[in-house]
Parts: sequence; structure tokens; C-alpha cells
Amino acid sequence: MATTPLNKIAELPNKCPLESIEGKVIAVYESKIVNAKPKQDFVLQDASGTEVRCCAWEHDDLSLYKGFNVIINTGPKGGLAINEWNNKKSVNLSKTCTIQKIQMGGAPQPQAASPATIGVAGKPSNSPILGQTIGMAINNACNYLTATNQPLTKQSLWQTASTIVEVAKHMEAGNLWKPKEAVQPAPAPTPAPAPAPTPSDPTPSDEDVPF
Repeated sequence: MATTPLNKIAELPNKCPLESIEGKVIAVYESKIVNAKPKQDFVLQDASGTEVRCCAWEHDDLSLYKGFNVIINTGPKGGLAINEWNNKKSVNLSKTCTIQKIQMGGAPQPQAASPATIGVAGKPSNSPILGQTIGMAINNACNYLTATNQPLTKQSLWQTASTIVEVAKHMEAGNLWKPKEAVQPAPAPTPAPAPAPTPSDPTPSDEDVPF
């Protein structure tokens, strides 16, 4: 892929697609929710000191890249492009773009996939969560909270989206919900048969009465 130098970003037109950019991550800002999608800004700097602001949509937390040289590549169908706002140029990254740490000279550093930090009730997850999954969960959480007239706060959105992700991962493992079978009541015990009546002594007839 052709790598566009950061000092050329200002010369390119709005929405111009890029194949690749690289630089040192010198600042990472807090993630925000915009149009029900997570958005996080960061700043790249090249060796000459040129700085370019970037905006990543539906990516995991980018704080782990701060202080490192990275290379950012476009996705299979694009997604890395120039964005112009108030006569200022920045770079937008869609969820399909990849970010990788590199050594001096552009060689990629081997690294394991970083797990997302969302879990039920704020507990870290033990396995990676794709940005696409997180975006889906946040979108559905926003819809749920809005439909149920609940306040759309960072905490409520985090908890609801985390629950959705945990349920999705539980189902991916083959754990489907099944209704419990109704417990049939035990049959009533059969009552014991009543004892047969004891025959009474015969009543003497008139013929048996002696004179």
C-alpha cells in the first residue's frame, strides 16, 4: 500500500481516500458516543514535526498506542479518508481500518490482539471483542434506553451494552436459552378401600319366639 506522508494531508481534497498513513501517536483523547457509535480522536506526528488529527470510529481503546509509532491501513472496502471541517483537515478511520505498532523504519512489531475492556458491571472481558460487535451493542443499548425512557448516561449505556455483548458471546458458545419444562404435580395417592361392613346378628323372627 502507498503511504501518504502526513505533511501532504493538508493539500488533499475532502473525502480523498488514503491507503496508508504512519506516524507517532502523541495524544489520545477520551472516547465519545456520536450518533450511537463510539468515536475516539488521536494525533499523529511524523519525524518533521507535522501533526495530523485522526478520528477512529468503532475501534477499541487507542490509549495503548500512545507514544508508539504506528501504521494505519485502509480496510478491504476503504474507510481511510480525508475529512475537512472548518477549513481544517483530519483523517477518518472506519471500523475496518487496521492500526499496528511499527519499529523504526516501518517494520511491524509482533503483537497480540488487544482485548476490549467492556464487561458486565465494568469487569474486564477475557477475550477480544471486535469493534463491530461493540458498535452493535452500543446502538442497541441506545435504542433500548430511549424506548424505555431511561436516562442515556455513560454508565447506563456502558452497563446495557456490556450485557448485550456478554449475552452474544454466551450464545456464540452454543448456549441457547431453553424454557424450563413445567413440573407435573405428583398424582394424588389412591385412597385405601373402605373395610367391608361386619354382618350383624340376624334379628329373630316370630317363628323363633318360643311360647
